[in-house]
Amino acid sequence: MDIAYYIENLPKSLVLPRTCFELERLIKEPSSTVGAFADVIAIDASLASKLLKLANSALYGRRMPITTIDQAVKLIGFNQIHELALTDLASSAFKQLASRNIDIERFWQMSVFRGLCSKHLAQFLKLPQIERHFVCGLTKDLGELLVYRITPELAMGCQERHSTGLLPWHAQQEILGFSYAQLTAQLLKGWQLPPQIIIPIAHVNQAHDIEINNDIKVLYIASRLAVCQISQAPFTYEAVLDEAMCQELNLSIIDVRYIAACAYEEMAHIISILKG
Repeated sequence: MDIAYYIENLPKSLVLPRTCFELERLIKEPSSTVGAFADVIAIDASLASKLLKLANSALYGRRMPITTIDQAVKLIGFNQIHELALTDLASSAFKQLASRNIDIERFWQMSVFRGLCSKHLAQFLKLPQIERHFVCGLTKDLGELLVYRITPELAMGCQERHSTGLLPWHAQQEILGFSYAQLTAQLLKGWQLPPQIIIPIAHVNQAHDIEINNDIKVLYIASRLAVCQISQAPFTYEAVLDEAMCQELNLSIIDVRYIAACAYEEMAHIISILKG
């Protein structure tokens, strides 16, 4: 099997909603208004519901409730709304591709925790558009669901090798010849998602082989934090984290442990929002 085989056998129902294209178009237009964004969101019940839940969540700390889409758009911002739409797409894909062979709760936890770690790392490093990093972390292993859906025996083989102590991406490369992240990148490319999301996912496991930017480093570290925190395999931060890469970013083990703790504390709340 190769990546093309899985992309060719992608369920036909799994397509990029028109909402995402419309929001991206509005972002590119300087004259776009709050009302225009609200009109697009209003016709997508799932996105509208998640937007209002997010606006009223502890993440924004509002005393007065947000009751309209217009208010939520003003509070959260145009770019963040687009990222939320992409997050909603990932949430929908999780549900459509769920298989009885995969522990879907573990998958949700791993994905959301990795997304939150990416977001907090980006915030710590003062990188722009921190919500984009959440989307990268959240969607990174979407390819895992696709492999479980199409060739469950190979996916279970990867999980068994991982459970023995082999890092998951090494197990995937050994059994599939590619990583779940590489498959995800091709899937997102077909959906015409922004390259700022696709590139870190495509190259996350090549961090030591290519000249990488901070976006890739963030996802690389977040992926390892997720393996240590959520995976059932016995990995420690000290054994899995790349100390040299952390030093390049002025991150100490205390910093990454704090970031992981913040992400873990938020995880259940975010999962409840995404599951809708």
